[in-house]
Amino acid sequence: MTSWPASSGEELFVLSRKSFEDLRSFAIAANDPDWDGLLTFPHALAGELTASRRKIFIHTLLHSVRHWPSWQRISPAGLQAGLDA
Repeated sequence: MTSWPASSGEELFVLSRKSFEDLRSFAIAANDPDWDGLLTFPHALAGELTASRRKIFIHTLLHSVRHWPSWQRISPAGLQAGLDA
C-alpha cells in the first residue's frame, strides 16, 4: 500500500485507486468467515470500537461516495492554485 501522506494530487489519486483495487480483491476472494471476522480499532472517545469486516467494507464504500462530490470541487481549485496534479 502507498504510504500517507501523499505529496501530490497524483499520488493521492494513486492511493485511492489502489485502495479500491484492494477492496475489490477482498470482496471477490472473501468467504463468510472472512466477512464475519471482527476488527478492533482505537478510538479517541470510545476507547476501542469493534466491527465486522462486512460492516467496515460497506461503510467504506458509502463513505467514499459521500466524499466524491467534494473531490470534484476541490481538484480544480487545487490545480488552479498551482498544486501538482
